[in-house]
Amino acid sequence: YLCKIHLNYITMDHKKLLLCGLLTLLLSACHADRLVSPNGQLVLTHTITPDGTSLALHYLADTGQVPILEIPSVGITTEQGHGIGLTFKGVRKDTHEVSYTMLTGKRRQCSNEAHECTFIYEDSLGAEVRLVARLYNDGLAFRYEIDSLTSDRVARELTTYRIEEGRRRWI
Repeated sequence: YLCKIHLNYITMDHKKLLLCGLLTLLLSACHADRLVSPNGQLVLTHTITPDGTSLALHYLADTGQVPILEIPSVGITTEQGHGIGLTFKGVRKDTHEVSYTMLTGKRRQCSNEAHECTFIYEDSLGAEVRLVARLYNDGLAFRYEIDSLTSDRVARELTTYRIEEGRRRWI
């Protein structure tokens, strides 16, 4: 054998160091971020695994988290190859509050509040690709943004949704 490790010859300190290294490797293979609605009742979880990126939306009830919507895969690709081979770079969080006046309707003065999370990636062509998610008290909205596009067009939409059968919803 070129490399053979005998656990009998590894000290306790070495075993702890090896265990810490393995845990770090496992945790780096799965990355998750959470975004909570302004009223704290909706939670969006963004997870990155070796298989890709997914989103999950839950409602926080007295009995615990109730799954509402699962988005097992997200992304878009363009005709020129943008959006392929994404590498996660970071997260930026923000809060949006808007007040406006309606010309007609039940309420003249309206307001809108949301928590926003921008998940930043880099594609194989070096362009920044962003998944921007806004979580309101009553729902979720998200969009894709790609830098450096001039004459390129979307070739494929990779986003898929799973909604539990019988779940009340409005899309």
